[in-house]
Amino acid sequence: MPEQLLKLSPDRDLQCFFYQPSAIAALSGAAPDGFTLSGTWRQQFDWAVVEWNLDNVYEHPALRYLPDPDLSGLELSYVEQRSACVPLESNLYASVEWPYLRLWASDQNGEDVYFVKLKDHAQPVDSSYVNATATMTLTGSVSAGRVGLAFIGTFGSSENPLNANLEQHYYYDVLSTDTLATAA
Repeated sequence: MPEQLLKLSPDRDLQCFFYQPSAIAALSGAAPDGFTLSGTWRQQFDWAVVEWNLDNVYEHPALRYLPDPDLSGLELSYVEQRSACVPLESNLYASVEWPYLRLWASDQNGEDVYFVKLKDHAQPVDSSYVNATATMTLTGSVSAGRVGLAFIGTFGSSENPLNANLEQHYYYDVLSTDTLATAA
């Protein structure tokens, strides 16, 4: 006997769409209790969407469930990992809606988009958010002149940074009486 699909089954009735041609994404590892969405995004406005369609278009009309838009009691839980892009907890201005989960819902009046700020509902996997750290060591011999340290932060790749205005420079004018420790 054929298996009947149930509403919101990750391994049965979800689809993945992505912004072409600059992004690519795919659903993988789909099981009754979850799935993985992974991809590559090259521009700050790239996106990937996981879609569940109210109308079951996969099963034969005699076997499919009737459209039921009631999602009350539904709990969404997922793990998001970002690398080489704006962190979830960043307070940078959202020029595109990267800090939000967007939900599209339609009714008799058309389609509504709901923006849920992820930071307000997120919990870090390792119990707390950890800021980036760096340790630098000044080596060499001391002579009068200038020593400097520059932090150049970009999000994205070096070819396509999302924000190139994150440079910080620190200089110290070294005196002949300084040691490496006092210059540092």
